[in-house]
Amino acid sequence: MARTPPVLIALFSLLISLMVIELSLRLFVPEANPPLRRALLWSPNFFKLDHSGAVRHVANSTLREAAVYNGKVEYDSLFQTNNWGLIDTQDYEESLSLDDGVTRIAIVGDSFTAGTHGNNPWVPRLREAVPGIQGQRYEIYNLGVSATGLDHFVRLLKSVALQVALDHIVLAPISGDFERAYWIPVQSNQGTHLCITGRSEDDCAQDLPIGRALTGDATSDEVLHTAAMHLRDANTRLRKNPLRQTLKRSRLVRFVLERLRSQQARGSLGKKEPSEHALNLLSEISLRFPKTTLHLIHLPQKHEIHQGSYDTIISPSAVQKRRVNYFAALSECPWDVEMFYPNDSHPNAKGYDSILSCVSRYLQSQIVLDSPSSLLSNTHMH
Repeated sequence: MARTPPVLIALFSLLISLMVIELSLRLFVPEANPPLRRALLWSPNFFKLDHSGAVRHVANSTLREAAVYNGKVEYDSLFQTNNWGLIDTQDYEESLSLDDGVTRIAIVGDSFTAGTHGNNPWVPRLREAVPGIQGQRYEIYNLGVSATGLDHFVRLLKSVALQVALDHIVLAPISGDFERAYWIPVQSNQGTHLCITGRSEDDCAQDLPIGRALTGDATSDEVLHTAAMHLRDANTRLRKNPLRQTLKRSRLVRFVLERLRSQQARGSLGKKEPSEHALNLLSEISLRFPKTTLHLIHLPQKHEIHQGSYDTIISPSAVQKRRVNYFAALSECPWDVEMFYPNDSHPNAKGYDSILSCVSRYLQSQIVLDSPSSLLSNTHMH
């Protein structure tokens, strides 16, 4: 009689043990953060590549975005784009002169800079916070585009440089932006796909869209119906991959991930410095804009506020070598998790008001302490 190989016995024992642990967790251990069923909904043609290959929005349009969690609408926002396809109710004029008495400040970032989730984008409101100190005129440009990263920021800045000469560039990334992969928008009948470099557009269009198509006049019931359709399609795709379905639904996998996140919050696990590629992108901005004062305001994410530290650790000296002034908003401005939506990771109206206050205080402190055409490198507010 053939003996069962020891390796098979060990694998069988391991499988039984994992099943027992999985069952025990489901029966006896409450789940602190149960998985959320999320659907993002965007207007069709939400993004657009401009003539330079930078990601913007469709110009002169009213766009809509919504997020549905567990069958409830978390936010549902309408916002206006201007003549440059950027989020602002004010059109921008082209000007390539740095000597016309106007100080031009561009705020560059992702959805935290776009600021649409609170129904009142904060960057345009900087015009009221910095109306013209010491008799100077200021123009503010909102270069915030959702889901973008540092690679996108560089491309957009190069594109905008063909339209306007900037005195100050304020990069306003969150930690996730430093290593976010570059993508281009691809539109299908279902919605908008974010196609990462190296994949064909046809291939990307076969994936589930990141933002399901949502018309501007859809009712609340239609929003929920569209979200339900999106989640149904996601479940259908998941069933075609049994291993992925098992891992996604495993209580043990979620338990391990919860412990890792908890360890990260308490210590250095998961903390990292920006990659060489990210630092090279900052160098590229510095070289491309030699006459422009550069700033990096590191905005905090919700979980970073909870843990009291950034996931990406920025060395001020590393960015200052690239002629970029660094400002750690997490430690320099007041924050709390109530400034964010309960389920979504984006700030709510209160949160965007706090970002506005933090950034405007930073800008005003620098402008008051020095001439409007050259902000100081001092990065602390007292």
